Amino acid sequence: MDHAENSLRKALANKQAAVDAQGKINKASIEKQLQATVSGAISREAFGQCVVNTLERFVFYIPSVKIYHGVAKLYDGPSGRTIELNILF
Repeated sequence: MDHAENSLRKALANKQAAVDAQGKINKASIEKQLQATVSGAISREAFGQCVVNTLERFVFYIPSVKIYHGVAKLYDGPSGRTIELNILF
């Protein structure tokens, strides 16, 4: 039983390390995009696209067409309509 438990612990540790590494990569990418935006290297449209990509990646909002395959330009999620009104347009 100890051998099985040890192998499970090692597998869990490996998976946790992979998740942590991916999180660091994502964080670095987001920080790089934000830094470029703050320095003025990115246009307003590119900044908006960066915000949209980040919000979609964390499923904060989702365009309805991706869920229901219906009308475009409608948004679902906890704050989909608020984001649509205040950030996207």
